[in-house]
Amino acid sequence: MSKMRELQIKAILSTVMFLTFIIVAITGLILLNAPNGRIAKETNWNVVGLDKHTVETIHTFSGILFTVLAVFHLYLNHKMFYAELKTITLKVKK
Repeated sequence: MSKMRELQIKAILSTVMFLTFIIVAITGLILLNAPNGRIAKETNWNVVGLDKHTVETIHTFSGILFTVLAVFHLYLNHKMFYAELKTITLKVKK
């Protein structure tokens, strides 16, 4: 894989990870402030037209996607990651 192609993949991956993180954070804050399941269901609670179950589903799937992307991100940047770990451990040993 060429360096330019690898940089494009990393840029796209980082952008998608950032957007996925924003979705997870927003849906997490919504769920934090949402009423209990039974109360939400009985009162037909919704936010921006989405009921609690839908927000939970979006939160779960975007969280799984974020985790998969993070693992792939670490895989693509493993050399830099290990170099940083090496630097940190050498500083701690001194």
